[in-house]
Amino acid sequence: PHISVITPAYNATATIGRAIATVQAQTLADWEHIIIDDGSTDDTRAAVDAARDSRLQYYYQSNQGPGAARNHGVRVSQGEYLIFLDADDWWSRECLELLVCALRDKANTPVAAWGDWAFVDVHGNARNAPHSTPGDEHPVITLLFRPPFIMHSILLHRTAWN
Repeated sequence: PHISVITPAYNATATIGRAIATVQAQTLADWEHIIIDDGSTDDTRAAVDAARDSRLQYYYQSNQGPGAARNHGVRVSQGEYLIFLDADDWWSRECLELLVCALRDKANTPVAAWGDWAFVDVHGNARNAPHSTPGDEHPVITLLFRPPFIMHSILLHRTAWN
């Protein structure tokens, strides 16, 4: 696969189906979706199994937190690029395609690309939708205090993770 989508999940029965569906609906289809179940005690496994997609991989680990689950996902992934999607989040249909195109436009530094994101309430209303334009201050200050991206909107080349 070109892209490894890594999803940490903990007691995610209510939300994991939507997250998986948004990956399956991507206009770019060359991906694997790795679900790391971080010790769930609900029916997360059954919700993942219901998705029935050969590109979907499920792994169970004892509860260690989302960071450990993401690291586990990276270790078992095969993609040239990595992106994270939490079990309660979702993407637009063009997310992966747009990020890959943005990377191609950065021919000298094809390490990462990111896009806009928004908080969405339970009714589907976007609020506080930030933009991914970096500030005018020093890049380190921008990254530390006003990062132009969140983990779920950045596509990384595998070499950037190591």
